[in-house]
Formats: sequence, structure tokens, C-alpha cells
Amino acid sequence: MNRMFRPHPVRPARRSGGLTLMELLIALAVLAVVLGLAAPSMQSLLLQAQLRSEGSRLLNAVQLARSEAAARFRPVSICPAVQAAAGELRCGGTYGDGWLVLEGLPQDAVIEPARLLRLYHSVPDGYRVADRAGADAVGAFTYYPDGATRRNLTLSVCSRQRPDLAGWSVVINRVGRARLARDWGRCEAV
Repeated sequence: MNRMFRPHPVRPARRSGGLTLMELLIALAVLAVVLGLAAPSMQSLLLQAQLRSEGSRLLNAVQLARSEAAARFRPVSICPAVQAAAGELRCGGTYGDGWLVLEGLPQDAVIEPARLLRLYHSVPDGYRVADRAGADAVGAFTYYPDGATRRNLTLSVCSRQRPDLAGWSVVINRVGRARLARDWGRCEAV
């Protein structure tokens, strides 16, 4: 017998790799149960991400105001925005309606376009911006050329539908440093 030639052993026939109908139905039933249990927590995670995104948008406005005050060596203010029927912007209302970053101190008069640094539109429906006590946030605050606000302030972004979820807050100290904090103020349904 030649050493190079070795006969292959006979292998038994294999079963095909498909699934039976019963195995497929059981797998689909298990998948449906798992998805049914995971859906509420996924919705909660999505809502938390949206809350943080809105909090970050507010933090960006605060950081813009502080940096512009130092760069321009003039006061820069942030105030809630009210848009009149004629399209004129004014400071007033609540931060949930949107907010303005403008050069100088806020006034009730119409904001001149030259003073407007940036306009932020309202928070989406179902959210609100509250102060630390839980009331709708109102009133302007100003950054001075030294980067300070000369007051403490907290603006919290909350969910109206799910007040049990921790909101995200922009916390500003007297020297002007702003940070984003989770579950810092009271977020009550209004």
C-alpha cells in the first residue's frame, strides 16, 4: 500500500442547519417578552438623553455669555425671550420660551439687532426650565467683564410628563463658573 494514499473514512449524513417551525415560534415568543420588558427603560433612557441635551444647550448659552463679556470687556446678559407679533424680540416671559444672549444690560425695550449675540429657541414641548425652587425660571442675569455674575443661580431643565426623572441643571456660582449637574433643583409637574 502506498503511504501517500489513505482512504477517507465514511462520515454519517448530517442534518440540515435550518430551524423547525416550533423552534422559530419559541424564539419569537422569547424575543417579544424581552422587548416588552426593555421598552419602558429604553424610553426612560431616551428622555434622560433629551433632558441632558437641553441642559447642555442652556450651558452653552451661559458659557457664550461669559466668554463674550470677557472678550468685549462689556457686560453680556442672558434673558428669557419674548417674540412680539411684529417679530420684535424683548426680554420677558420664561426660559422655557427661549432665551437671548445680548450685549449690555437687559431692558424691557425691543432688542436692537446689533446687541443680539445669539437667539436660542424654546425648549421642546413637554419640557420646562425651572429655578432651584421648582418655579418657572424668569428674569435676566448678567456676566461682567471680569467673568463674574455676582449672584448664584440655578436653571433646571425638567420633564413635564415625567417629573420623577432627574432633571439637568445649569448651576452658576457668584464668580461666574457654570457647570451641568444632574438632579440639582426641584422639578415638579406644572
